[in-house]
Amino acid sequence: MFAREVFVGSLDFHSIYDLHSGEKISRKKNIHINDRVWVGQGAKILGNAQVGANSIIGSYAVVARAYPNNCAIAGNPAKIVRKDIVWHSLDPLASPQNIEDFPIERMIQSDDMKMTTPVNL
Repeated sequence: MFAREVFVGSLDFHSIYDLHSGEKISRKKNIHINDRVWVGQGAKILGNAQVGANSIIGSYAVVARAYPNNCAIAGNPAKIVRKDIVWHSLDPLASPQNIEDFPIERMIQSDDMKMTTPVNL
């Protein structure tokens, strides 16, 4: 799930060359975003970024390295601020209306949750 103003870019917009050999030293870098990642507004996901499944990227975070499954990351540069998390997007038209009324067991067992690591309750 992506908020607005998110930037995902895997390369520099300027080529950089070695002065003596003429070899191009700025290269395209891969980005891998796993399933069920919530990306906050204004986040920047750069080359070499790998974001684990079921994770959250905070607003305006700058992501440029690998992060595990089920974590919340934030900051510039992005750092893990919480591990072993689970999140769920609630339908505002469905009940319950309040996240506190939505049991964690239901979040983990719902059909759209594909947990990649076990959660101990």
